[in-house]
Amino acid sequence: MSATTQPLTAEEFDRLDLPQDRNWELQDGEVVEVSFPLIVHRRIQKRVMTLLDPLFPQAEVLMEYPFQVGDHDKRSADVAVVSGNRAQAAGEQGILTGAPEMVVEVLSPSNTVMEMKRYRRLCLSHGTAVFLVIDPEDNTVDVFTKGIKDATFTVEDSLPVVLLDVNSAIPVLQIFQGITL
Repeated sequence: MSATTQPLTAEEFDRLDLPQDRNWELQDGEVVEVSFPLIVHRRIQKRVMTLLDPLFPQAEVLMEYPFQVGDHDKRSADVAVVSGNRAQAAGEQGILTGAPEMVVEVLSPSNTVMEMKRYRRLCLSHGTAVFLVIDPEDNTVDVFTKGIKDATFTVEDSLPVVLLDVNSAIPVLQIFQGITL
């Protein structure tokens, strides 16, 4: 006879006594330790936040933005853009309900293709309008909307930023310059 386990709920996850010196997420009802990021990862996060912040004065741009989708997922976006009203409610509740309007993920050696696909699908089906994947290995940015890959941008390109009444662009080179280039 084998034991069966049910996926954990967000409420059960919150009650767990997990080691505080590590980062944890609830992914599809499973407790997952999130790997410790490399310096290059944090530098790109900071750079992206610095580039996006002035474009969204009526929204909130944060690194490691915590959000909850349904009852079995509590995640943290590397960088997120959230509308002002939703950000205010998230501050009051302690966590954003639903996925951020924009999610930016910086690839790490620990990311698998399948994990990233599942994460992207989760976000895009729960409120994310734009999902960016930044690859520090080849200095590219992949843009996904509505579940499909729209384009890949290189350091020769400008990345269009169209969200929450913002219509702008960021030179991709600015994301990587001085960090990986």
